[in-house]
Amino acid sequence: MNYSKLANKLRTKLSKFSGYVSENLDKTCSRFINEAIYGILSSQSVMLTEIGRSLETEVPLKKIEERFCRQFKKDEIWGDIHE
Repeated sequence: MNYSKLANKLRTKLSKFSGYVSENLDKTCSRFINEAIYGILSSQSVMLTEIGRSLETEVPLKKIEERFCRQFKKDEIWGDIHE
C-alpha cells in the first residue's frame, strides 16, 4: 500500500470538505477550519497543542495556538459551522 498516495487523497478530501463547511467565510477562517479538521483527525485530540504539533509546520507551536485562539473567538465561524 502506498501511504503517500493515500495521505494525499485524504488531505484532498479533507480540503474539499472544509471548503464546503467554510464556503461563506474569508480565507483565514477557511484555512483555520481546514487545519483544525486535519489536526483533530491526525492527532486524535481536540487539545490545541496536539493539533498544532500534528500540523508539522515551521511556525512555532505558541504562534499556532495563538492563531487558533483568535479564530475560535470569531462569531461568524460558529454561525457558519452550525448551519
